[in-house]
Amino acid sequence: MKKFILTLLVIFLAYYTAYITSGASKKQELFAVGTSPVFYKIYCAFTGSTDTTNVESLNIRALNYKAQQNYELAIKDFRKVLAIDSTFSSAYFDLANVYQATGDSALAIKTLSDYAQYADYPDHVYLELGQIYSLMGMKDSTIYFFNKALESNKGNHEIYYRLANIYYLDSAYNQALENINIAIGLLQSEVEYHNLRRLIYLKQKQPQLAEEEYEYIIKNNPTYFGQHEENAKSAFDKGDYRSAVEHYKLALANKPNDRVLLEARAWAYVQLSEYDSAYMDYYLVTELEPDNLSYFNLAYILDIQGKIKESIINYTKSIEMKDDDYNSYNNRGYEYYKLKKFKEAEKDYSKSIELKPDYYLNNYNRAILYAEIQKHEKAIIDYVNALKYENKASIHYDLALSYDKLKKKKEALNSFNEYLKLAGESDSIRVNYATERVVSLGK
Repeated sequence: MKKFILTLLVIFLAYYTAYITSGASKKQELFAVGTSPVFYKIYCAFTGSTDTTNVESLNIRALNYKAQQNYELAIKDFRKVLAIDSTFSSAYFDLANVYQATGDSALAIKTLSDYAQYADYPDHVYLELGQIYSLMGMKDSTIYFFNKALESNKGNHEIYYRLANIYYLDSAYNQALENINIAIGLLQSEVEYHNLRRLIYLKQKQPQLAEEEYEYIIKNNPTYFGQHEENAKSAFDKGDYRSAVEHYKLALANKPNDRVLLEARAWAYVQLSEYDSAYMDYYLVTELEPDNLSYFNLAYILDIQGKIKESIINYTKSIEMKDDDYNSYNNRGYEYYKLKKFKEAEKDYSKSIELKPDYYLNNYNRAILYAEIQKHEKAIIDYVNALKYENKASIHYDLALSYDKLKKKKEALNSFNEYLKLAGESDSIRVNYATERVVSLGK
């Protein structure tokens, strides 16, 4: 290290001596090191500065600026790279990419168009131009440049894939299939190509061929479809329902009309209170697989939306599919209760209790109904039964009210006390009322 520093010192003194004796000091500053290429490179090596006369070093700095989203400096450096070496191909693509990031598609297109005239592989340049026009939503220009790419290299499988994707999105499935078949013929192993062909087969209503493609993909890349689903489950478990929805969208793009995924996404929508979207997913499931559960879920979301009559219709369909479903009877009874159709509600609650006597909610719901129509003796029986299966504060409170209505002072006092034990300290209306009644009944 000492020898290295000594060498630098000798070089510096030699340069300084030549500098002074030449009279150059009268014309420029002593440390304008850029005037001496050799000394400038030594200076850059010693200080760790970027050597802006070296395209590799300059390109690395430009890429770093790009990664930091410091686009103004990245553009300056990429342009200087090209000024020094106009054959530095990657700089054209990176510069165009930076222009795109700044929203200047025109400059991105000009950069690549200029390069295409003398590029060694013009098909890559035309393909990138087509991608830019695709992002701009200009389908005709996209196809034009993809075809220009093919004129340059008919063996480029990616071009056929991009064309197939354009035609697929435009519902031109025959043209899409023609191009993706060529892409797969050129590169059999690319599962992304097989997946696009699978999606085309699904649109053409050829499920058997689509299934063959699915099996090929799973065999060659077992995680291809599973990763989005796993990511969705993970996001849901963490409470990140928005991310869960986005991952389920990606999973469904690969497995359209998959019931499990549709129901999972619908439930994520429910957590986000996006009930219209949840309804659409649940409705699609009833169209694909009409059964007890699909109608139950649809009825459930209709209830949340306040569409009581439509909810009843779907709970009825659920019961028709499975006439021993105590949940559907209980929930339909609740809908009837909200419409004040108490006879129908009582009948459904009773049927639910008959099918599942140890379920607290059907007992509790019928108790509330009986209390509503002033049949407190019956309500008390159901409240007590409900408490056998679920010791909830709300049940104790409602039980206390029924005892109070019947002037059963001791029982009411005990139930209010039990409620207060479970409810804890708060300033809620119920807690305040229960506290007042305990004081009053305890006198």
